[in-house]
Amino acid sequence: MHSAEIIDEAGTSEKDANPPFHKLLRQADKVDWILMGLGTLGSIVHGLAQPVGYYLLGKALDAFGKNINNPDQMVKALFKVVPYVWYMAFATFPAGILEIGCWMYASERQVGRLRLAFLKAFLSQEIGAFDTDLTSGKIISGMSSHMSIIQDAIGEKLGHFISCLATFFSGVFIAFIACWEVSLLALFVVPMILVIGATYTKKMNTISATRMSCLSEATAIVEQTISHIKTVFAFVGENSAIRSFSESLQKQLRISRTEAFVKGLGTGMFQVVTFCSWALIVWVGAVVVTAGRSLGGDVIAAVMSILFGAISLTYAAPDMQLFNQARAAGMEVFQVIERKPVIHTNPGGKEVAAIKGSICINDVHFAYPSRKGTPILRGFSLSIPAGKVVAFVGSSGCGKSTIMSLITRFYDPIEGYILIDNYNIKDLDLKFLRRNIGVVSQEPSLFSGNIKENIQAGNWEADEHQLQKAAQMANAHSFICEFPNQYLTEVGQRGVQLSGGQKQRIAIARAILKNPPILLLDEATSALDTESEKLVQAALETAMQGRTVILIAHRLSTIVNADTIAVVENGVVTETGPHHHLLTSNNFYRSLFEMQNLNQHSDARLEDPMEDLARISKPVFGYFIITIGVAYYKDDAERRVGKYSILFASIGFLSFFAHTLQHYFYGLVGEQAMMNLRQALYSAILRNELSWFEKPQNSVGSVTAQVINETATVKTIISDRMSVIVQCISSILIATVVSIRVNWRMGLVAWAVMPCHFIGGLIQAKSAKGFSRAVMLLIQNWTQSIKYGIIQGVSLCLWNIAHAVALWYTTILVKRGQASFENGIRSYQIFSLTVPSITELWTLIPTVFSAISILTPAFHTLDRQTEIEPDEPKQSAHKSIKGDIEFSNVRFTYPSRPDMTILDNFNLTIEAGSKVALVGPSGAGKSSILALLLRFYDVNQGEVLIDGKNVKSYNLKILRAQIGLVQQEPLLFSFSIRENICYGNEGASEAEIIQAAMEANIHEVISNLPRGYDTPVGEKGCQLSGGQKQRIAIARVLLKKPAVMLLDEATSALDAESERAVINALESLKLRATNITVAHRLSTVINSDTIFVMDKGKVVEMGTHANLITASEGIYSKLYRHQSFS
Repeated sequence: MHSAEIIDEAGTSEKDANPPFHKLLRQADKVDWILMGLGTLGSIVHGLAQPVGYYLLGKALDAFGKNINNPDQMVKALFKVVPYVWYMAFATFPAGILEIGCWMYASERQVGRLRLAFLKAFLSQEIGAFDTDLTSGKIISGMSSHMSIIQDAIGEKLGHFISCLATFFSGVFIAFIACWEVSLLALFVVPMILVIGATYTKKMNTISATRMSCLSEATAIVEQTISHIKTVFAFVGENSAIRSFSESLQKQLRISRTEAFVKGLGTGMFQVVTFCSWALIVWVGAVVVTAGRSLGGDVIAAVMSILFGAISLTYAAPDMQLFNQARAAGMEVFQVIERKPVIHTNPGGKEVAAIKGSICINDVHFAYPSRKGTPILRGFSLSIPAGKVVAFVGSSGCGKSTIMSLITRFYDPIEGYILIDNYNIKDLDLKFLRRNIGVVSQEPSLFSGNIKENIQAGNWEADEHQLQKAAQMANAHSFICEFPNQYLTEVGQRGVQLSGGQKQRIAIARAILKNPPILLLDEATSALDTESEKLVQAALETAMQGRTVILIAHRLSTIVNADTIAVVENGVVTETGPHHHLLTSNNFYRSLFEMQNLNQHSDARLEDPMEDLARISKPVFGYFIITIGVAYYKDDAERRVGKYSILFASIGFLSFFAHTLQHYFYGLVGEQAMMNLRQALYSAILRNELSWFEKPQNSVGSVTAQVINETATVKTIISDRMSVIVQCISSILIATVVSIRVNWRMGLVAWAVMPCHFIGGLIQAKSAKGFSRAVMLLIQNWTQSIKYGIIQGVSLCLWNIAHAVALWYTTILVKRGQASFENGIRSYQIFSLTVPSITELWTLIPTVFSAISILTPAFHTLDRQTEIEPDEPKQSAHKSIKGDIEFSNVRFTYPSRPDMTILDNFNLTIEAGSKVALVGPSGAGKSSILALLLRFYDVNQGEVLIDGKNVKSYNLKILRAQIGLVQQEPLLFSFSIRENICYGNEGASEAEIIQAAMEANIHEVISNLPRGYDTPVGEKGCQLSGGQKQRIAIARVLLKKPAVMLLDEATSALDAESERAVINALESLKLRATNITVAHRLSTVINSDTIFVMDKGKVVEMGTHANLITASEGIYSKLYRHQSFS
């Protein structure tokens, strides 16, 4: 398309990395091209209307000039011109329908496909891409804000741009027909405009790309803060998160300041060129008329057509800016779509009839793409026969989980190969390979939805009976049935409504339902209590029969019955054999066994006004252009017109300063207002209690969109809309006063036809909300597009009808002698040039209305009063705590599940400095106790006391600063290792950081990395193993030096050696910290001062380890016997 080529020429440079504009149309099919062709036709007819109107105005002036001494003949000549104005009015009706309806619908269709292509593209990428290039902020921006910009650019904005081009080119053409000498001046005007446009576009293009990058950064900050909200609250990281977000917004503000200045300078230059051109052309016109080479009306027609054609290019400038933004957005979108995954579905991949399950790993070398200098596997070789169970043991980071990632082809080895049934896995169809492998990972991943949908993800074709059977085998059916909605219970974002053990059992049920010949279990039972583990282990043993199974576990109790155990050290297999063989032959394995054997006692313990001038030009020009047209028929035409030329040039220079100041200050104010709203909204969101984030409407995506996308409306209103509104109002007021002053009858009639414009504008405003909703919901609804097109057609038709009525009434006034032609036509022309301002004013109403509706939820969030105030009381008398804890007659239910009681009349007393443990089955309420101490929630009845004071009497941030939490699933931020350890304690020295890392047994691992403590951990810590993430999380808590330490399965992801080292580190806190440990591994709690055994929200047993094992029928005693190797 011609318009696309012009955009490309204006915005493309050799060094520009953004895609050409026509590439944004690559998703168009035959129907879309037909729609765009019809839309282009509509846009061209729309664009022709204005130059044709001025051509008819020239004919009206000729009718006056030829019959200046014969009023009757003048009237007859004028009546011949009027019908053509009516014809033009009626032609714009279908043009409006085609322009808006077709472009809108075509853009919806194309962007629908583009979204799908984007989704398919990023889902087809290998895991390594998400470790490095494809951050979640980039994906969210690509699917939401980038797509909206592209849809706007290839929809009505492209139609509007084409209509502006049609106005320009048809204006030039008509000008040549009317007066070729005047038209030649276009050869000077157009190149200047194009040079300014190209320079402007190039600069704006660079700025847009930079701003997009900053926006993605801010999006990522919000997304990861909301997704890690529990960690943010526990480490009092709200201020740190707000500070990082503010720094990102400040970068964007600096970029926007430059953008606003360039935008003002560019549009101001357009105004200078346009007005100086007016001045030059009207003076040359006077010379031509005086020489008798042309009529005054033809000169006016040429002047109006060519100059308003040039002005139409200034109207296209905002569209060009949007096209730049769309190209910048398209660059990020197409980078994802065109990215060739290293590992992808091979169309010629093999699919064998049945996979038996034999696996051969031969001399495999591997390093993660993000850390190529740090090898993980160094010649790993192992043969696994079909149907056998093989377990991997070894320290964290030795490469156990990496092997599973290679078998599932999340990554490919650098050297070596992996065979399944003697087929190289690279030769097998990727989807076929993964269909035949079941995976239960160390950190259970659930999707937002209900339990049934999460289990069914294993096999969407499974029926209800198969689903329940899989749940029973995973020991999940019983707890699911306890929920009011049973299998239809919502699990929340990432499964937050469930305990760690419940999530893991659902993940196991999902794998069982898949029924694969190869099963990979990476710490599959680490989050389960002992009782559940035994049941799940028995179920897994049944499910594993006839399958090849690879187990990874730090708890040797889960692997002792494996056919083969492979000891992995430094990325190689050092020895293989069954349990009893390795006990005698491998010192490393034996030491692991001895550390975990409960029968051996261990000491381990856990724990502006210038904008008016820019629009004054229109009514002023409307007044003087007709005065000039009449002056062409006077004797001293050159002198008279010369004065007006100087006036025009002066207005041009004033407009330059007006536009520069207008765009700069409005742009700056708009960006500042948006930044202030984003900061206030983000701060308000982080003041809400945890249960607010667990509501479905407050998901990570929704909250991120509210902070980033919806707040952008403020800038749109202030920077782009507010200045136009002020310009339109000033233009209307000036035109009204001048028009009535020239001829009050014509002025009043001009106002009488204004309802045509108001009705058209009002209809648009009424319909905009519904149309916007259709677009927002991505409904490809052609009826909505046609409806909006009809509205545009009616508006354009009414606008031209008003012109026809005004010209007709001018003729009537001349006929009656109630006005001279000069005054009548001047009064009419003033208003005809002001009409676009009235229409434009009303077309802004939908934007304002939609902005109000979009911002309403954001203001509701700002005004919401949090149920747990983090800064009250501001002057807390309790600056530090000792650590005495008491639960008194506590009854508690989660806000999202009020019908399900978690703690019922719960009582518990813990002395300061003591080490206590909470054990019991999953869902017993253990983790809930930790959540109540941190005041993530408030109790329904009773009290939670710390040092004899109700936790509600403490300033929450001061309280949380003195409580350390290590969660079951370690959550790291996309920062460096150093920044993660320092989180919540930014003032820590380098020595303190290293000391904490050494105590957490992670310093040596960090030191061996090429960048040491400055190594990025990747999104959500994806560059590290589970054990490494957990040790960094523990180092983060150790650096905090809390008075109360809460450990929720803190060492479940650690190998035995790391666990012992970490326990020793935590032991050092004994003298100054109250330790509360939740654990399923009894080896971590046997030396606790008191062990509380919980079941169904109550303490059923308590005492020391020695006391509790003596009660043979007690719950603890049974747990002990289950975990004993003897």
